Amino acid sequence: GSGLAAVAYRSGFFDTRRLTDYAEWPGGAFFVDDDWIAIVLEEARVPRLALKAGPAALALARDPVLAPHHAVAALNAPKHAFRNIAFQAQLLAAARRAGLFANVPCRLPLGRAAPHRFLAAIQDRLCDAQPEVVPPAPLADPSSALLFVQTHASADSLLPLDAFLSHHGGRLYAVATDPARARRLDAATSLRTTVVAGDGPRFLWNLRLPAPVDLLHFAPPDGPPAAPPRRDLDVGLDLDVDVDVPPPESTSPLALFTAALGSGLFTRGHTLLLVESPANASHAPDHDLLRSFLGHLGCLNLLDDPLQSGWFCQ
Repeated sequence: GSGLAAVAYRSGFFDTRRLTDYAEWPGGAFFVDDDWIAIVLEEARVPRLALKAGPAALALARDPVLAPHHAVAALNAPKHAFRNIAFQAQLLAAARRAGLFANVPCRLPLGRAAPHRFLAAIQDRLCDAQPEVVPPAPLADPSSALLFVQTHASADSLLPLDAFLSHHGGRLYAVATDPARARRLDAATSLRTTVVAGDGPRFLWNLRLPAPVDLLHFAPPDGPPAAPPRRDLDVGLDLDVDVDVPPPESTSPLALFTAALGSGLFTRGHTLLLVESPANASHAPDHDLLRSFLGHLGCLNLLDDPLQSGWFCQ
């Protein structure tokens, strides 16, 4: 029932008398209007559709012509924000006690392809103890939800992960080498997914997350390696020297894993690592070297396939 920049309703969705009939509900029904509207829609069993806000909508939300900063700053102050969060929690708790936003089956039907097999392992861990779950909030606290990371994002590989997290709760961070593709994928996925354009290894090096990654997915690359990035190197003499970074080829599984390991994204005993290569990959020896390295670490390969490997390191 809530939205950023805009939310659209048809008048036929509502019994207008019900919108103001909140005397028996907590005070949040008055103060947190978007959640109260969501409750009224849920009572009427009106289906909801969430559309991801694109750059234009976000730019509009920041437009100073709409409202000067001094006019809205007080509304965003911590005291006001925390009060609204408390009202929201109180109101939604009352709605669930009333049987609204009912639980759904924990297990999501999954296919047999490699990503789905890994998702099934995660789902078993989540659902063995509870056959039903409360539908997750649109943006749950990342520290208490699943975290997925994917490189070389494509629609075929990204959408199943996004759907899984929309059901179970969590966040997905992905990178695509082509900026146009990254924009399309970001617009096509839910609010749980963030897709950026860039080079795979550099993306992994720079990504900082609040909790261990549950699934690290190196999807098949879709093009030639990106040009080596450049960076400023501090040589300790109050000088910044522009140097070439050793070229981390964005299609190389070993370069990706090195970056993920160095940045702390890959955590032994927690992270599932899925590595896929295209049939015509020029990095087959590199993938074999990564297999050998992970084997020496005592990691278990869960997939018996020459083009993909799936690892868990205890």
